[in-house]
Amino acid sequence: MESHGVATARRSTPALPSNESVTLETVGPMKLTIDTAKCSGHARCYAVAPEVFDIDDLGYAVPVDRDVTEPLDENIAAGIAACPERAISVR
Repeated sequence: MESHGVATARRSTPALPSNESVTLETVGPMKLTIDTAKCSGHARCYAVAPEVFDIDDLGYAVPVDRDVTEPLDENIAAGIAACPERAISVR
């Protein structure tokens, strides 16, 4: 395939290291949500932030109904970053 001098690049999103925190900022009310279909029961969110996240007897994250303030709390950000399935989000 000929590019005719046009540079193209693929965009990849690297996974965050588990020790790196994430700061999210937005305007308006936000909710912490867990996609139970994506959760695989690693319980890493609970391991890093037990005061924020709850798990069932099998290690799966329990859906939470929690308001989130900005800037994002360190514990919430750590739990989000720790999830290998990216099942936790703030909306």
